[in-house]
Amino acid sequence: MEVVVLDHHRVDHAPPAVAHVNPNQPGDTSGLNHICAAGVAFLFLVALNRHLRDSGFYENRGMAEPDLRLALDLVGLATVCDVVPLIGLNRAFVRQGLARLGARPGLAALAEVAKASAPYTPYHFGFVFGPRINAGGRVGRSSLGADLLTARDPQAATEFAQQLDLHKP
Repeated sequence: MEVVVLDHHRVDHAPPAVAHVNPNQPGDTSGLNHICAAGVAFLFLVALNRHLRDSGFYENRGMAEPDLRLALDLVGLATVCDVVPLIGLNRAFVRQGLARLGARPGLAALAEVAKASAPYTPYHFGFVFGPRINAGGRVGRSSLGADLLTARDPQAATEFAQQLDLHKP
């Protein structure tokens, strides 16, 4: 199987893969060695989306192009929770992520359960939302955070948020 590896950890050599996208690999000149894995994945999706658009993929299939900005709340959250420097592109990810916070049912439910309200700051990502999302792993239900973040139904999102809040540190 052909594999594309997306990573942000410092490596001595690239793994065996069709492509290795990593700003911390030898020879990388992007200057983005400070972004987290979610940032790497987001930039990969931006590039892929641009290629698909330019090649006529969406138009030829009568498909709408995805709005990748809808994922910036998660990229901003991951950027803060991965404790990478809030400089350059990371700062933009966090700023745009904070602006979108609450649009996703899971994060809106988590904000309500945590009694957090706008205006949100990086503090909310790192000390209010992040620890609650990770709480499922401490009680043997690590999928609970993913369930929360992917919930489309507000009632289900509220149930996930309440369960996570019970186990916050």
